[in-house]
Amino acid sequence: MLKLHVVMAPPFLDRDDNQRRLRRFMGGDDSRLAVLYGRRRCGKSTLVQRMCAEGDAYALADERESSLQAQALASEIARVVPGFDAARYPSWDALFTSLEARVQRLNLVLDEFPYLVASAPELPSVIQRHLDRPGPPRLRLVLCGSSQRMMQGLALDRNAPLYGRAQEILGLIPNRRDHPPTRWSSGHQWYLVSAWTSAGLFSRYAHRSSILD
Repeated sequence: MLKLHVVMAPPFLDRDDNQRRLRRFMGGDDSRLAVLYGRRRCGKSTLVQRMCAEGDAYALADERESSLQAQALASEIARVVPGFDAARYPSWDALFTSLEARVQRLNLVLDEFPYLVASAPELPSVIQRHLDRPGPPRLRLVLCGSSQRMMQGLALDRNAPLYGRAQEILGLIPNRRDHPPTRWSSGHQWYLVSAWTSAGLFSRYAHRSSILD
């Protein structure tokens, strides 16, 4: 007889402080820039995607040339700003100028930002000019990347265009495998029950576990 086991997707464990800080930034009236960095596979992209709500724009950069990157970003923005990808933008300044003219408030996450800078070294100074313009900010920018030296330099190097402009600087470190989450919520508990039941392990180990206490 065929047995069907339905297992929930793994919950997002820990990162409570990072989530709280990003949520506050992405909802702040005066928020302009957040910088998030950490080595690969420590959960940066998962974290920022989790924080994005309906109406936010998220784009993952790659190693293509600058003009293709700009058009790919325009296509992602068009998901929340209809028709934004209909134009061709001759420069990054033109793209940001057009975007600011089209929105009242937008959270824009640029993931793997070092790839963008590699193909367009002028990009940090372009972003600086837009951040420094007077008036209420129309963009909340979250810049995320795995090149820790480059990302730290963006926000902490006194000679960098974006120095002193980030309201949030988050450095992520990998969760230690030998250091379990500080607490198990009810969602985490039932995920484990579902996973163990699917594997046929729950009845064997339930009496040893304190997760449901």
